[in-house]
Amino acid sequence: MTVPAQLDQRPGTVTEMSAPEPRSDDALVASGARVPLVGDDPVDAQVADVFARAMANYHIVTDLYRMLANSPPMLRAWTDFAWPLRHEPQVDRGLRELMICRVLARGGAEYERRGHERLAAHHGVPQEKLVDLEGWETSAHFSASERAALALTDAIDAGTDVSDALWSAVREHFDERDAIDLVLTAAFYTMVSRVIRTLRVPHASG
Repeated sequence: MTVPAQLDQRPGTVTEMSAPEPRSDDALVASGARVPLVGDDPVDAQVADVFARAMANYHIVTDLYRMLANSPPMLRAWTDFAWPLRHEPQVDRGLRELMICRVLARGGAEYERRGHERLAAHHGVPQEKLVDLEGWETSAHFSASERAALALTDAIDAGTDVSDALWSAVREHFDERDAIDLVLTAAFYTMVSRVIRTLRVPHASG
């Protein structure tokens, strides 16, 4: 899968997309997908607006968005949350991408994980950390703050209680705003992983 660097619409920001290149209308219905993929000329005004903003900002409408577009208000709600979560937290983007890769690997969401590994690398995460992410607890490549964030990620993804001890470890490294950003990142991408697997969003080729 090719992951091009794309210009965000905000000045001075460069981002990479985790999606494949757009496909022709003839290829929009993917084998195994549980709902249709909405094409490039949606009738619904909300969907048309989201698709237009996705193209303007990221030069792609992902298959996930095309599937969510079967429920226009939910696609709008999804992007209204996902796009600020991507760009506006003050926590280091590389750390957040590590957390996202961890969640998506645990959930088996290959569609999304491969793109976020490229995003992680783009935002300065060394390859050895991506290689060791599955066994981060015993790896020497992660800092104390990264370990705290990854432990929080695992607890949220597993649906277990975040203990007071774990929360204290998180707060040793992150203030209130950062802690909220970390919790929402882990929780949102846990949902992303579940949605991708349940709807059987097609894996990108290449």
